[in-house]
Amino acid sequence: MKNPFKIGQIYGWAIFAVAVIVIACGQVSGSGSSSSDSSSSKTSDNSQGNNGSSSNENAVCKGACCNGAPYDNSKNFCDKDQLYPLCNGKSYDPYQVGCFGNKLYPKCSLESTRGTCVDNSLLRCRQEGKGDEYIKDPLVGMKCEANGKIVGKTKDIRDGREYEIAQIGDQIWLAENLNYKTNNGVCYGENSSNCNTYGILYDWAAGMGLPEDCNYTNDGCPPVQGVLWSGICPPDFYMPGNADWKKLVDYAGGDSIAGNRLKSTSGWSFNGNGTDSYGFNALPGGYYYEYMHGFSEGPDNKDNKNSIAMWWADTQHPKPDAYYWTVISSDTEIRNNFQSKGPHKAYVRCLHYF
Repeated sequence: MKNPFKIGQIYGWAIFAVAVIVIACGQVSGSGSSSSDSSSSKTSDNSQGNNGSSSNENAVCKGACCNGAPYDNSKNFCDKDQLYPLCNGKSYDPYQVGCFGNKLYPKCSLESTRGTCVDNSLLRCRQEGKGDEYIKDPLVGMKCEANGKIVGKTKDIRDGREYEIAQIGDQIWLAENLNYKTNNGVCYGENSSNCNTYGILYDWAAGMGLPEDCNYTNDGCPPVQGVLWSGICPPDFYMPGNADWKKLVDYAGGDSIAGNRLKSTSGWSFNGNGTDSYGFNALPGGYYYEYMHGFSEGPDNKDNKNSIAMWWADTQHPKPDAYYWTVISSDTEIRNNFQSKGPHKAYVRCLHYF
C-alpha cells in the first residue's frame, strides 16, 4: 500500500514549484511592462521639453536672431554668432575691415595693411613691417598716407625755410637734408641748385655747430655720451647719434634691407631706387672729400652718378674721426663707419626732441 503521506508530500512540492514559476514569470512580465512604461514616459517628457524650447525660441526670435537673441537688423548684422554695427547701412567682413565714422577701413592687425586702418574701434596708421609696434598714432599735425608714411611740415624760424618731416616708429626725422647756410657748408659741385635739391654738405664740426678745431681733435669737443646736441639743427631738433640711427635702421627692417626702405623712389643710378616706405626720402646727394685739389662723389660725378648718400652722426671716434651712415644705389643695405672729420663733408638729418 502506498504511503499517503509521501504522496501528499510530493504533491505539495509540485504545487509549490508551479506557484514559484508562475510568480517568477509574473515578475518578469511585470518588470518588462514597467520598464516600457517608464521609457515611454521619459520620451514623452523629452518631446514635450523640446517642443517647449522650440516654441519659446520661436516666440523670442520671430525676426532677426543672432546666437539665440533678437536684434535690430536695420542697425546691426550677425556674422558667426557675433553682432556688429552696420557701416553706412551695409554689412561687411568684420575680420578684414572695420567701420569708423561710417566709412570702412582695413584692420590694422592684418600684416598686409598699410596706411589708415581701424584698431579696436580707433583710427590709426599701419607702417611697413610686421607686428603691433608698426601700428602708430599720428602726432598732432602729422598725416597718415596710403602706404603708411606719416608726414608733416616744420619751419626753421632762423631763415623761414620749411622742411618735410616724417614720423618713423617713435622718432620724427627731417624728411630732407638740412639746408642751413654756414661758412663751412657747400653745395654739391658748388652749384646752388644742388643745395635746394640735396641740402648742404658740412664738415663734422660745422654740422655740430662747433669750432673748426674740433675737426682735428676730440678734446673739449662735445657731445658727451648720452647728451642730446642740437648742432645747427632747427629749434626743437638735434643731431642724431649712432644709437638714434641704429633705432631707425632696426625699425626699417635691419641694416640689410633698411637702405632700400629709406631711399627715394627715383633718382638713383643702376636701378637702385628704393621704396621710401616711411617718407625718409634719402636722395643720392653724394658726399665730399677735400684732398689737394678736391675730390667729390655724387650727382654730377661721371663714375658714380647718383649712387650714394652720406650723413653724419654726432658720435666721435678716438682717432679723432666721427661716425657716418650711408646708402648706395647698388644694394639695399645701410652702412655705419667712421672717417676723418675735416676733409670729409656729409649731410645732416635732424631728429625731433621728445
